[in-house]
Amino acid sequence: MGLSTKTLTVLKYNDAKLELVSEIKFKQTENLLDLLNAHKIGISQSCGGFASCTTCRIFVTKGLQYIKPREDLEAERAQERNFTEQERLACQIELPVEAATDFEIIIANPTED
Repeated sequence: MGLSTKTLTVLKYNDAKLELVSEIKFKQTENLLDLLNAHKIGISQSCGGFASCTTCRIFVTKGLQYIKPREDLEAERAQERNFTEQERLACQIELPVEAATDFEIIIANPTED
């Protein structure tokens, strides 16, 4: 059996219209924020990936069931800010390559690079 390749579809809102930012292929489990940074996808981030600023907030619109539940720190931040189940911090997500589906996210706080 060959290596599984997954696709991460990245979307953002532009003038209230949802637009495609990128489709990223990956072949190993990846930290979402690191994957976005490696592909030069603009996403706000000010704490260096430590789940303290919550600026790397995203909405998982496909594949959420394959992502591990929030750990304590992310759960605390999510409760403080009334996040929905789909709202997660990119710095705290590991996208599993062994998932049975591809992933899709919407960046809540995109940046223009």
